[in-house]
Amino acid sequence: MLEFSVGAVLFSAHAGGGKAIDTCKVLAHSTNRPFFTFPTIASTCASCTSLGIVYHPDGSLREYSFSKIPLNHIFINTQIIAEAPDIYLWAGMGDTMTKHYECTISSRNDIPAHSDAMGIALSSMCAVPIMRWGEKALADCKANQVSDELTEVILGIIISTGFVSNFVQVDYTTGLAHAIYNGFTVLPSTEENGHFHGEVVSYGILVMLTIDKQYAERDTLYKFSRSIGLPTRLADIHAKAEDLAKVTAKALAGIDVRVYPYTVTEQMIVDGIMEMEAYDEKMR
Repeated sequence: MLEFSVGAVLFSAHAGGGKAIDTCKVLAHSTNRPFFTFPTIASTCASCTSLGIVYHPDGSLREYSFSKIPLNHIFINTQIIAEAPDIYLWAGMGDTMTKHYECTISSRNDIPAHSDAMGIALSSMCAVPIMRWGEKALADCKANQVSDELTEVILGIIISTGFVSNFVQVDYTTGLAHAIYNGFTVLPSTEENGHFHGEVVSYGILVMLTIDKQYAERDTLYKFSRSIGLPTRLADIHAKAEDLAKVTAKALAGIDVRVYPYTVTEQMIVDGIMEMEAYDEKMR
């Protein structure tokens, strides 16, 4: 993190990815400092959203940090991101698509206020461009080549998703896919095998759509996930059926589904995961 002053104002700036930027973002908000970001990877919307995620040292979720103040400015260099390891873009696409599916489901029973409605309407920009250009963008990132497709995906990951997060209330900016991700953070295998936030969240979307009985949308997303290698089964994230009791307990311990069209239970999550396991086996 860089700190510099202009007159009597102390500024903070940080380059990096999601966890690194969130750490400094929370510090900047808590000390009332203006904050600038220089994302060097496109793995989450951390460099745009005012929301910060705080983890325990073992990698498990600690808490969400909320602020009404977004970043002062974001400096995006697409060439730097194109030259970063492509696995970050890969995970970022998974994280980005989540925003659309979560906020549309979480808000289903409500009449959203203007800001919320703006974010929900914008959320389609978090899914459609990814599925349209994602495969080509990932190939271009592997080749360290900036292209129109890669640029569109980078903007989707960082800007579209960040704007949705800043427009909508916290109960719409999260949902069951993030709850499921939070559940898997308690498994040592998640951290030991280096699974990314967006990677596990993308698996959570498939389970969420299965539970919500949006099978046609689930099947479309499943095909896209398989096309770029995002996880579609427990084995892909080094988890087993016997882990699910711990996972579901953690998943429902937070705030992610406190506003939802129906009550989510631990058994509902287990059933959704096992239904997804059966579907994946059939499709292979």
